[in-house]
Amino acid sequence: MTYSKKCVNLIKEFEGIYLKSYLCPAGKATIGYGSTWWPDNKPVELGQSVTLQKSEDLLKFELDKIVSRLPVTVIYTQGQLDAVVSFIYNVGMANYINSKLYKKIKVNTNDPTIPAEFRKWTKARSSGKLIVLKGLVRRREAEIKLYLHNDQD
Repeated sequence: MTYSKKCVNLIKEFEGIYLKSYLCPAGKATIGYGSTWWPDNKPVELGQSVTLQKSEDLLKFELDKIVSRLPVTVIYTQGQLDAVVSFIYNVGMANYINSKLYKKIKVNTNDPTIPAEFRKWTKARSSGKLIVLKGLVRRREAEIKLYLHNDQD
């Protein structure tokens, strides 16, 4: 199973496209559709740039890597997989694996408290303080909607 176009579109919507690197709200150099690392495992640095095609390739590379590293003990519907891949793209695999969200999904992908776990991930560190970001609130709601939608397209 792999991510769908809905997943890609959701990520693109919330990440936006930046052909020149910039500092994201978490203070990391970021490029393309929110990439912080290059395929050769080097971090993105300020002053770098990419083409639109390179951004597309980088996004596909990262999404393929996420799917290949997902624990195989969980059987997701397409919507669940897409939501989880988007979530991981935003917060990282280690944060997902160590989250209560993953622990609940691992036990029961249809646990009714899962949406509340997505909603806990709406803060980012800014100037040393954790603040709620409206964009993350909207993203988590979009991921929840995708997670609860079970179409196979």
